[in-house]
Amino acid sequence: MFPNKQKLKEAFEKRKLIILHHNADVDCVGSAIGIYHTLKECQISLSNGINSGGKSIMEKSGVEYLQTPPEKWDGTVIVLDTGEPERCAPLPKAEKFVIIDHHQKIGSWGANDTIISFPDKTSTAEIVFEMIKYIEEPISDLSLNPLLAAIYADTGSFRYANENSLKIASEICNLGAEPQKAMELLNREVKEDERIALLKGMQRMKWTNERKYVICTSFVNAYTSNVAKNMIRMGADIGIVFSENKKGEVQLSTRCSLKAKEGGINLAKILKNVNSSFGGSTGGHIGAAGMKGMGDGEALTEMVKQECVRIIKGK
Repeated sequence: MFPNKQKLKEAFEKRKLIILHHNADVDCVGSAIGIYHTLKECQISLSNGINSGGKSIMEKSGVEYLQTPPEKWDGTVIVLDTGEPERCAPLPKAEKFVIIDHHQKIGSWGANDTIISFPDKTSTAEIVFEMIKYIEEPISDLSLNPLLAAIYADTGSFRYANENSLKIASEICNLGAEPQKAMELLNREVKEDERIALLKGMQRMKWTNERKYVICTSFVNAYTSNVAKNMIRMGADIGIVFSENKKGEVQLSTRCSLKAKEGGINLAKILKNVNSSFGGSTGGHIGAAGMKGMGDGEALTEMVKQECVRIIKGK
């Protein structure tokens, strides 16, 4: 259920700052653009970078954005595609926050903040589209292709789509979205450093076979999520990739196949369990999740791998 319609409308009548989570992806950016073109007086801000796919859709949509949020915002702050304040810090001081997310974990927010959370949705863009209908705002034509591209990206090219996500994608197309143009928003040239990261990730990859489930691990300096996704494309059931810098900061990305999901693997839950002893921050979905913190990346990867093995052997 969405919150009180009138209160939500009142929050959106004020100036709106749309905050993207760290290393903002296509779903986050497409959802932001969907809101930006439909609701008046919006500004988009990064919190800590944007990934290559998110940057592509932002640039092709021609939307300007702030590199960092202001210290204070006179109006409503909309937080997208994360339920954890830590994953979109620094947050400005503001009168009102509206959090729109589809992940399984919701962090600590203020008592007066509005949380719109639907963990059963396959993308934040689906929630944004339904929210716009709920508050009875006419959706802008400029919002349609970015929203469709966001759903396409976060469902793994519809491989992980459900009946509801396909229904919403169909509705968006009926309103005038053009699938070919939406896909063009996602097309990008793979830069040399990303190609090298993918090749190094494959070169360093180790794998094990547990009861017909192939688990792959590796490490790179950047693009951990892309390497993990590439493992699944190559036939792995679970991909675990970490990066680690000289300060001891670790970033870990995980992905799994549909077979692994149906077999009981829930990456968001696994990382949450491992994080109880790691002490970092986690976020994600059943089939795609990440973790950040301080520590030993190799040891963390092994912990996640062993938790996956434990679940597989328990089946």
